[in-house]
Amino acid sequence: MHTLLLILLCRCFNLVARKANLFPQTLARIHIAEEMNQNIVDNFLTSCIRQPVQFTGRGFFTISNRTLFNIFSAVTTYLVILMQFKQLEENINHGQ
Repeated sequence: MHTLLLILLCRCFNLVARKANLFPQTLARIHIAEEMNQNIVDNFLTSCIRQPVQFTGRGFFTISNRTLFNIFSAVTTYLVILMQFKQLEENINHGQ
């Protein structure tokens, strides 16, 4: 249950961030007649280029599909190490 929720959240956050990062491209195509409003839009576009939209876990890590892959990689590595220790323990017990 928790795994499915994690997959759903990561995929949704990744999709929303991608769509939000496409918005400045659309906004840049719009012609704005008033210079003051154009300056506001230009400042916004500049900030979007410098800092793309991303979801984070309290600022420590970015939540995306890559995060999901990293979690599953860590769990798989942990399980492989546990299996190796279990195999070593069985070899020691059979040797005595």
